[in-house]
Amino acid sequence: MSKTYKVPDSLAAQYHGAGWALVAVAGGQLVKLVYLANVSPTFDKLMQQPGADAHGAFFARQVMGMPEVGLVVRELQALGEVSAGMLSGWEFVEL
Repeated sequence: MSKTYKVPDSLAAQYHGAGWALVAVAGGQLVKLVYLANVSPTFDKLMQQPGADAHGAFFARQVMGMPEVGLVVRELQALGEVSAGMLSGWEFVEL
């Protein structure tokens, strides 16, 4: 069962609407978010393919282990538990 987190006002500058993201969660709250399309050129290219929306969760899981995302994952790990999922309507739903 996936968890849903509200995007707090403190992350308003990082939030840019709906999209797949990596987040750091500490104390049950989001403390940082990063859009996968901004971090991974591979993810961005995959998501531009026809019908990619239906496979976003699969693509997000695949790029988590890629070197191009590694630095961001380590930065998020320093802040809390790392999770991948979808941002929309000022909420994050983890995979």
